Amino acid sequence: MGVNHLGYVVLREGDLVRAAALQSQSLQMSRAIGSTWHSAWALSALGDVVFQQGNTQRAATLLEESLALFRVLGDPHGTASALQGLGEVAYSQGDLAQAELLFEEGKHRFEKLGDTDGVALALGNLAGVALVQGDFKQAAALYRESLTLRYQLNDKHGIAKCLEGLAGIAQARGYVERCVHLLSAAAGLRKQIIAQTPFTPPNGSRVREHALEAARAQLGEQAFAVAWAGGQVLTAEQMVAIALNEPRISAGGTPGAAAEMAADARWRGRRG
Repeated sequence: MGVNHLGYVVLREGDLVRAAALQSQSLQMSRAIGSTWHSAWALSALGDVVFQQGNTQRAATLLEESLALFRVLGDPHGTASALQGLGEVAYSQGDLAQAELLFEEGKHRFEKLGDTDGVALALGNLAGVALVQGDFKQAAALYRESLTLRYQLNDKHGIAKCLEGLAGIAQARGYVERCVHLLSAAAGLRKQIIAQTPFTPPNGSRVREHALEAARAQLGEQAFAVAWAGGQVLTAEQMVAIALNEPRISAGGTPGAAAEMAADARWRGRRG
C-alpha cells in the first residue's frame, strides 16, 4: 500500500515519529479492507520502527503477530524477515539463545529463497551473537561470510557493520592497529551513507564504541591518529581484502592462548 511505502521513505529520512504514524495508519487500512497479507507487512514495518524507537516489548508483540500471520499465509519471505526482526529484539534483551534460534531459522529460509541480501543479514546477526558469547573464531567466520556477500551487493551499510564487528574481534585479540584501520574504513563508509540518506538504523554501536575507546587507550592519541589516518586512505577493495584475511601471528609473541582466554572472559562478562 502507498502509505506503507511512504512510511519506509520517511524512516530512511530519520523521522521515526512520522514513520510510526504512517505504519500505524497502514495497519489500520489493511485491517479495514481485510487484507491479511498487507496487515502482516504493516505489523512487521511498525515493529521495526517501534524497535528503533527503543520500545522492545511493543516491537516484540507486533513482530510476533506479523510472524503468526506470515506463517498462516505460507509467505516464506515475510516469515524470514519477521524472524530476523524478532531475533534482533531478543538480542537487544540479552536472550542470546533465542536470538540465535530465530536468526538461524531466518537464514535457512532466506537460503531456500535464494535471497542473498537476507542471508547476508542473518549471517551478520549470527556473528553478533557469537561475538558477545566470546566465540571469536565463529564470529570472525560469520562476519567474513556476510562481508563477502555484502561486498557483492555493494551494500555499504552492511559492509560497515561487518568491518566494525571484525574490528571488535581484532581489538579483543590484541591486534589494535588492525582494529583502528577497520574502524576508520567503516567510518569512511558511513560518511558516504549519510551523504546519500540522512539516517541509518541502529548498527551495533556498542561494539564500535567499545573498540574505539579501548584502542585509543591502548595506542595513545598520537599512534591512534596515525592508525586512523591509515584506514581512511583504504579503497573499498583494500579494506575488504584486509578484513577477509586472518591476521598472522608473529614468532615474537602476539596474542596467544592466555590473551585469547582473557578476551573471551571479558566479552562473556558483558553479555546482556
